[in-house]
Amino acid sequence: MAERNPRDRGTLRYRLLPRQRLNGRHDDLYGTVLQCERRAKTGGSKLLGEWFTNLEVQPSQVAKFVRYARRRWLIENCIFKTLKAFNGMNLEHNFGHGQHNLCNNLTVFMLTAALMDQIGLIWCDDFQAVRQRIHFSDRLVADWIDFYRGMSHGLDPPATA
Repeated sequence: MAERNPRDRGTLRYRLLPRQRLNGRHDDLYGTVLQCERRAKTGGSKLLGEWFTNLEVQPSQVAKFVRYARRRWLIENCIFKTLKAFNGMNLEHNFGHGQHNLCNNLTVFMLTAALMDQIGLIWCDDFQAVRQRIHFSDRLVADWIDFYRGMSHGLDPPATA
């Protein structure tokens, strides 16, 4: 199956491989492999992507599946770029999986921290005030609200009468 690329860097060709094993360790897990390659006018070709799915794919649907898969990759890639650049969170595109899902858990914690930061930035006045005035202190605080209030009002606690 072939389709002309609108930006004309060649012709996209699709390959549908049904009933493929997921990997060598799981003989019972089968699915469909979709492949997309670009054939240039000069005759060379380049594999653009390969996807594995457990969905039933008809030959007439391959181009649509590949477009959605490539779009999803673009969206995920943009999100990772944003998170990597976001306030030095040091979230790399792939931490790997490590043993017993340690790196997956660390990634979830970092994503949760980014979410909490965004929620605080939108809805918490004290958090917004801290973001305007960045400074550090050795002050002991009882909870996060005390921390944000202390940071937004300065290093010294407010004078009480």
